[in-house]
Amino acid sequence: MKTIAFLAIFVTIGMLTNAHVIQPKYVITETDTFFCEKLHVGVFKTKCVLYSGEKMVIPTGEVLSYSNFGKTMVKLPVYVKNKKTNKLQMMELVSYSHGIRIYKYEYYNGAKDCTDALFCFYDRNECILTQVNPDLAQIMNFLNKYQSESHELLTSE
Repeated sequence: MKTIAFLAIFVTIGMLTNAHVIQPKYVITETDTFFCEKLHVGVFKTKCVLYSGEKMVIPTGEVLSYSNFGKTMVKLPVYVKNKKTNKLQMMELVSYSHGIRIYKYEYYNGAKDCTDALFCFYDRNECILTQVNPDLAQIMNFLNKYQSESHELLTSE
């Protein structure tokens, strides 16, 4: 009996510690922000069921940002070799650290016949660096270097 009680307590504690905070589902357009109970983002249209039960259909081209299943996607300009292009693409916010936002955009690279990942590093609203397929050490090296340079600038003034 003690074993069953212990297992029940152990399972309950495990479930509570592994419980995730529910991430809000939302869609941002130029004119509105919608908080959704259910959200489906398709190629041509985004479907949102509001908490009131009302169903919204928004052309995906009008969506500036959305959050679904814990992922935040933001429409940002695509950079090629650290130069801004006129193309906009939904990019996933993968990290926010030391005031730097890191976004990821995956695309098919026909020359290599594989998918590449472009990582864009933003300070405020300015893209300060892009890297194609960086490893974690490269990302951390840049963040540490950028943070120390920013700290030196602040202390020297």
